Amino acid sequence: MLQFIDIKHQYGSNVLFNGFSWHIKPGSRVCLVGPNGSGKSTLFRIAEGKFIPDEGSVAKSKNTEISVFQQIPEFNPEALVIDTALEKHKHYREYSERLKEINRKFDLVSHDSKEFTTILDEQSALEEYAFTYGVHELESKARKVLGGLGFSNVQMEMKVREFSPGYQHRLGLAITLLNPGNLLLLDEPTNHLDNTSKEWLADYLNSTGQSFVLVTHDPEFLDATCDTIAELSSSEVIEFRGTLEEYFEHKNELQEKLRAQYRKEETYLKKRMEWIERFRAKATKAKQVQSAIKKLEKRIR
Repeated sequence: MLQFIDIKHQYGSNVLFNGFSWHIKPGSRVCLVGPNGSGKSTLFRIAEGKFIPDEGSVAKSKNTEISVFQQIPEFNPEALVIDTALEKHKHYREYSERLKEINRKFDLVSHDSKEFTTILDEQSALEEYAFTYGVHELESKARKVLGGLGFSNVQMEMKVREFSPGYQHRLGLAITLLNPGNLLLLDEPTNHLDNTSKEWLADYLNSTGQSFVLVTHDPEFLDATCDTIAELSSSEVIEFRGTLEEYFEHKNELQEKLRAQYRKEETYLKKRMEWIERFRAKATKAKQVQSAIKKLEKRIR
């Protein structure tokens, strides 16, 4: 579906990714986790082509369309909410632009001309396009999505500038959900959402069958939507299938195993060093001591 291959990317001296690779497969329902500044938002921008990595590449399968939600969307403040949601949809926008051009052509020719027949054919092809992509149903769908995210019917007819940044965040999220991506990349989608809107969004993601990767600090939303937690590092993603609680339990178990291995290794090294110091001065043990030192040096490396 989408693959990051040997990505290297840095800001100044801060290396975010160094030989980073990850394959997002069809059916993914993933929460991407990592410390602030680890590159989660940057990775989304690389995926959609807004950032070009210093090295490496992004491979997208032929039928993959990405729809990305970032935390700070930009809109025309004078446009209506419903119009903004529709005009940001690529098929609706193309349909509208082509329809305007067709109507302009109609105004320039007579009804009995050859050109008029040609324009009728263009109009027919455009309506076929609208049928294929469900353009005429988009307004109904947009109102349903906006309603789910907390906009009333009256608010949908208001100008964008009349809303707080929180509601503009909701509008940006609605646009992402409406666009025809089969892979959603959602950066903190639940910010500024009340519990009712969060529940609606979780139900929406669970019912559409779309693949998605999201970043969220909301544990309840994570468990309600994701089946896999992906921990981001500079070189890879380590995936864990399960709930957030199970993920932390797994991490704690892993860390305890690593601590136990470290203690065991520390004990072994201490004993070997004691043996070396004990026999270092004995000529009869010189060969064995040198061999032990070399083995320790290799182990420490």
